[in-house]
Amino acid sequence: MLHRLFFILLSILIVTLNGCSSSGHVKETGKKYVTAPPEGKAQVVFIRSSGFGGAVSAPIIEVTDNQIKPVTVLGAKQKTAYIVEPGLHDFIVTHESADLFKADLAENKTYFYMITPRMGFWKARFTPKAVKKSGGIYQVNSEEFSEIRESVGLSENKPSVLIWFDNNRDSIYEKLESAKKAWVSESQETKDLRTLVPEDGINTYLK
Repeated sequence: MLHRLFFILLSILIVTLNGCSSSGHVKETGKKYVTAPPEGKAQVVFIRSSGFGGAVSAPIIEVTDNQIKPVTVLGAKQKTAYIVEPGLHDFIVTHESADLFKADLAENKTYFYMITPRMGFWKARFTPKAVKKSGGIYQVNSEEFSEIRESVGLSENKPSVLIWFDNNRDSIYEKLESAKKAWVSESQETKDLRTLVPEDGINTYLK
C-alpha cells in the first residue's frame, strides 16, 4: 500500500514540475556577453547558474504601483538582461510561492541578481540574491562571480512568456500579496541581501 502511494505521489510531483518547464519560454542567443545599457538607462541581469531544480522555471516579474509586468521566465543555467529606467524598482520571483526583492538603480550602470532554487513543499522555490559591491553572498568584482557569469549563456524571451503571464495573472497577484506581507516581517539582514543599491552597479559590463 505504501509502495503504491509513493508512486502516486511521485507521479503527481512529476506532472506538477512539468507544468512550468524551464524550456519553451526563452531561447538561447548563442552569446555569453552582455553589453552596457543604452545611454541614460539602467540594466539588471538575472542569472540562474545552478542546474538544481532544472525542470522548474523561475518567472521574474516587475511590480510598479501594484501593477505587474513580465521580465522573463528563467530556466536553469540561463541569464537575461532587463533594461529599465534608473530609480527604484520592485520585483518578485515566483513559482510555488513568491519572494519580493528591491533595487535602487543608477543610470548607465549594470546590476546583477542571482536566482537560486530551494525546495518547497511540492516544487522548487527561488531565492533572489543581490550581487553586491561589498558584503552580501556574491560580490560583483569577485573571481567567483566572474566565473559564474561567464559560464551561463544569455537568453531572450519568446512570445510564449506573454502567454504564460496572461494565463497566470490571477495567481501572480495572489502570490504578490503574500510576498509583500512576508517582506514586512523579514529581518533587515535578509532585506539587505535581496536589495541592490546604486553603488552595486558597474559602468561597463562586457562578460
